[in-house]
Amino acid sequence: MRTKVFISYSHKDASWLDRMRIHLKPLERVGLIDCWDDSRIDAGQAWRVEIERALASARVAILLLSPDFLASDFVHDVELPALLEAAEQRGLVVIQVCLRPTNLALHPKLAARRMLNGTDRPLNGLAQVDQDRCFVDLSNQLLTLAAAHAGITDDGDSIASESAAGGVPELAAFAAGLRADEAAVSAALTRSWNNGPVEGQVNRLKAIKRSMYGRAGMDLLRARVMHKG
Repeated sequence: MRTKVFISYSHKDASWLDRMRIHLKPLERVGLIDCWDDSRIDAGQAWRVEIERALASARVAILLLSPDFLASDFVHDVELPALLEAAEQRGLVVIQVCLRPTNLALHPKLAARRMLNGTDRPLNGLAQVDQDRCFVDLSNQLLTLAAAHAGITDDGDSIASESAAGGVPELAAFAAGLRADEAAVSAALTRSWNNGPVEGQVNRLKAIKRSMYGRAGMDLLRARVMHKG
């Protein structure tokens, strides 16, 4: 079962949408996600009805934040209220990507939600390699969400069985691991707390140990461990 991903953006940021879609294409190709944005509305279709239908079936929403996004009356009056209500009522996962410096002071509900890169690190202020790293991070988050959706269910619709039948043992193993750690996966996706700072300190200590092994005594080791820089 594909995870429907609703993308909310300003048409003035369409170039960023195109770049993001490139990174998400592999997930679409293997059938894990189905990305939807208003470019999929054909001429003659009732565009508002199609947007509301896509919103209603989405499990994940990606918001491409920018001043133009917040200035859009349609986004403010239609999309954002529906998305935030879905997040509160049925657990829609909202992931925000800050494209350009954006003031969320008047949007506390957005400021409190998951942010891929933070308003202090807008994509247009990063080097291209760091922009791509952000999109890779987004792709990995969607992979985890999609696999959890397809692999941790009560109705037997399992990504493990589908992957095995389709000859994709790697995905089956990944889904099995998600099921084994379902509580941890759920907490990681729904709570703001994580063990990132702890892991960062552990990696720092390991790096110090490797660089100094057999080369220095305890005094220097203690000084390096306690030094914050």
